[in-house]
Amino acid sequence: MGQAVAQWPMPAWTSVWADAAWIQAAQGGLTWAVKALHGALPILGSAVGWIVPFIWVLWGLGVVLVLLLSSGAHLLLGRLQPAHPRGV
Repeated sequence: MGQAVAQWPMPAWTSVWADAAWIQAAQGGLTWAVKALHGALPILGSAVGWIVPFIWVLWGLGVVLVLLLSSGAHLLLGRLQPAHPRGV
């Protein structure tokens, strides 16, 4: 698969925006990444069992943090407003 990625033809319009040497270097980096990912896929497959719950816990902690910060900001901003006299 890495060789297939390396042999993708680059569109002609890319020569206007990027140097040919840079494009070849990017293709080489992409080829390396595909080869490295191919070797890591079995490891990632076995790690999904604990990565998914871990991500959900992190997401939940982030939501709680945002709610706490927004509630605190709401209370602080409410105290900064001047008191309005009643019955006027």
